[in-house]
Amino acid sequence: MGEKRRVRIKRAAGWLLSALVLAVNFSPEVQAIRAMPENISMTRGQEQSYSFLFPCRIEADGRSAQVLSDTSETLENVGTNTLTIKAQDSGKSTITLSFLGLIPVKRINVSVYENRMLVPGGMAVGITLRTKGVLVVGLSDVETKGGKVSPAAQSGLRPGDVVLKADKIDVNTTKALSEAVAKAGDKLSLTIERSGERMELEIKPVLDESGIKRLGAWVRDSTAGVGTVTYFDPGNETVGALGHPITDPDTGSLLSVRAGSIYKATIEQVIRGEIGEPGQLCGSFSQSGTPVAQLYENTICGVFGNSESIYSLYPEGIPVALRSEVDVGEAKIISTVEGETMREYDCEIVQIYKYTDNGTKSMLVRITDPRLLSITGGIVQGMSGSPIIQDGKLVGAVTHVLVNDPTRGYGIFIENMLDAAG
Repeated sequence: MGEKRRVRIKRAAGWLLSALVLAVNFSPEVQAIRAMPENISMTRGQEQSYSFLFPCRIEADGRSAQVLSDTSETLENVGTNTLTIKAQDSGKSTITLSFLGLIPVKRINVSVYENRMLVPGGMAVGITLRTKGVLVVGLSDVETKGGKVSPAAQSGLRPGDVVLKADKIDVNTTKALSEAVAKAGDKLSLTIERSGERMELEIKPVLDESGIKRLGAWVRDSTAGVGTVTYFDPGNETVGALGHPITDPDTGSLLSVRAGSIYKATIEQVIRGEIGEPGQLCGSFSQSGTPVAQLYENTICGVFGNSESIYSLYPEGIPVALRSEVDVGEAKIISTVEGETMREYDCEIVQIYKYTDNGTKSMLVRITDPRLLSITGGIVQGMSGSPIIQDGKLVGAVTHVLVNDPTRGYGIFIENMLDAAG
């Protein structure tokens, strides 16, 4: 009986401990700590403080950030507990908060940067991009003498796939793929990329009614459009633009970059934004001129290229603001909506999403400048990448318009663009 009783007591103690851990984890106090940011960016010498209503032990790993609290003892002053972080050296540190030193409830990654200066953009540009491989944008039936058939669909090829090789030969243009299909025998081996993974497919081309070999797939190898340059970094001679990725209009897939260029553009017409109808900047550019930059990457947070300089209203550059420095309130954007003339326009940052991981929607911006509202109605397509300046610092770029209210749109933190640029 004694042994059975001990087993029951251990089992009950285990259940009580599990219940305690669950209660602690789901308590409002712990949830408030977990709502703190997982990633914090700071510049050297900067301090940030956070208060929480829970006794915690604080441990710091790394030399970049110093915790200005007693990290050797559990903090007892419930209601006044404060974590203060001071940025020391560029690099990364990790701070862990634990309940009574036993249960980790929050891990914060701290990145410390050198104070940085960038030259803000605002010029309208034409962007051309040639893909790495060819993108499958759709499937179709092939009319043959025996009826309709779709070799691409039968092989498992899908819209959004990127064809990299045909019979082990690199394919970077629609012409190259057509030539490979024409030379193929009964079967054609394709190396494709799908959701970041490479795989092999075998496809059987068929002859259409005119005797030409077909796969039954629509493909694309390039795109072009108008946008806005966000910044020039004189430190590494790079340019960032758009603040969002270039995606295929049919599949929504992010296009990989084999080659591409950014050219100065002239805005010739503006289609005003209306409720339910996003407007657009209509511009022209010539690919025979000297490019502003040569593209090297297309990311979720914008496109990036190499350049020697750009024209700017602030040729000496201005400081970069980290997300922690961006506030709700008055700001300005720089954009080109008439010819080639860059101007500053008044706007207001009405909401900030400091802790969101949605990189291209970091803040909500409302256009307040009467001149810009009279020309565009607010934010329109083509203004993506327009730099946002607040208190003399570059804080981000315009990325999206709200279709139901063209006076408002989203912006991205400049910090997110710089992280994506590498």
